[in-house]
Amino acid sequence: MSLTTLSNYEVSLSCFFIRLDLETVKNTSQLTHKAIIRYSAADETPELSKRNRNSDVKSFLKYLEKLGLVKPTIHLVLEPSFQNEAILLDPIQYNAYPWKVLSVKRRTEPIAVYEQGVAKLEEYLTKCSYSQNHKKALIHGATEFELFLYCNDMGYSIGIADEWMESRRHFWSKSEYYSNLRAVHLIHELLMGKPISPFFPHVDRRKYHINENLEHHLLDYIEYRKHECLKPSSISMIHSSCCRFLGFVESLGIRDISELTPQIVKDFNLQDHHATIGGKQAYNARIRNFLFFLATKNLVPMSLHLALPAMAARKDRIITVLGLEQQTAIEAQFNNPRTKMEKRDNALVALGYDLGIRGIDIVALQFSHIDWDKEIIRFRQQKTGVWTTIPFTVNVGNALYAYITEARPESDSPYVFLSFKAPHGNMGSSVCRDSIGRIMKNAELAPCTGFHITRKTFASKLLMAGTPFSTISDLLGHSDNTTLKVYLASNEPEIRQCAMTLQGIEYQGGLL
Repeated sequence: MSLTTLSNYEVSLSCFFIRLDLETVKNTSQLTHKAIIRYSAADETPELSKRNRNSDVKSFLKYLEKLGLVKPTIHLVLEPSFQNEAILLDPIQYNAYPWKVLSVKRRTEPIAVYEQGVAKLEEYLTKCSYSQNHKKALIHGATEFELFLYCNDMGYSIGIADEWMESRRHFWSKSEYYSNLRAVHLIHELLMGKPISPFFPHVDRRKYHINENLEHHLLDYIEYRKHECLKPSSISMIHSSCCRFLGFVESLGIRDISELTPQIVKDFNLQDHHATIGGKQAYNARIRNFLFFLATKNLVPMSLHLALPAMAARKDRIITVLGLEQQTAIEAQFNNPRTKMEKRDNALVALGYDLGIRGIDIVALQFSHIDWDKEIIRFRQQKTGVWTTIPFTVNVGNALYAYITEARPESDSPYVFLSFKAPHGNMGSSVCRDSIGRIMKNAELAPCTGFHITRKTFASKLLMAGTPFSTISDLLGHSDNTTLKVYLASNEPEIRQCAMTLQGIEYQGGLL
């Protein structure tokens, strides 16, 4: 360093030592986070000079940390990005609930354990190729909580972390709050050896919150139904339907399941609205089974389930398929993908448009399901559990190859389709709907009714081409041919042959 730089260091550290002497800090063991905060608060020099001086002091504190003479992270309290009021509680704040109670009653871990978690978090973020900005934001939130623990002589626990986050929530923007919250919970998962969750594990994402006196009956019923080897999606729908009913019961102030009456069940049915008749019928059927289960346990009258109608008028609709302009827009993008997003969209939509694969099966597609030599895709359908084998077209093969080699993030994941954002996990089926939505938007066309329209279009095109019902059923993975009847209405050339003429019917005037 130049003599001028060394001289500046000497001046900065001399001022620092003088103020520490005024605070009765005589040796490095008395050099704490609180002492540094008091030093910074007492420094009334202009902001620019203060920053330069603090930079020199931070270098000195880092040197002491390296020698093990002071606590780790002590230099960070001089960082402008960390707010002193966020990391240091005054005596009134500390003695107020919940800090005093939490620090005494909660089982806590030494701060050194949390430090190990911060190191694991940084390693995990690097391994998963998080962007520098995202990585920096998460580490910042984790470190600010670490400073809070050091400054207030607290041990670490996830409960204290949650309380601190909540106490600071109104000082942060929404994105800052969730970033910091995510950081401390990622550390908790890493320290506990849990698999990293793509969601916040502390957030209660349940749509319905049921009183525990009612909920335990539902949990018993769910356990009973699990023995029937139902699929997780079926169990989830049963749970959702019954929660909907119990939520209404609870809104009436009822906490005891034995208080249910036929009139309450009827009132629920009258106010329970659904988008379709079929949806309401499906919910009612699940709730009836739940009420019958309660009756077998002698908790409600045996005939109570009869108060809920099980049948509704069936409503058949003519299926919707992609129009000519929409199909042209899809095929146009197939021929000219520019961005990585468009290449992924092409691969997703091609699998639905050319092969009729459901969105839930597309996002679950793995490399082991694709046989490039035989040009087939073999997978187990999520909805039916049936294995199906489909030969893929040149268009599908090209779209998949372009995405995998040019647009897919580098990852060891067995799944073909991954999120572009770190940690590059597999995605939900909504990405398929978004993909076809972007194609329609770029072509300035009306949005589609959903991704399933590609499967309907695929089946209708096969039907119009004269493909046998049995072949179409095999390609769609249907167990029988009866479900294909709804596609007959989309076969316009054949429908026109069914039209009856009016030849030989005479009429006069304006009425038939």
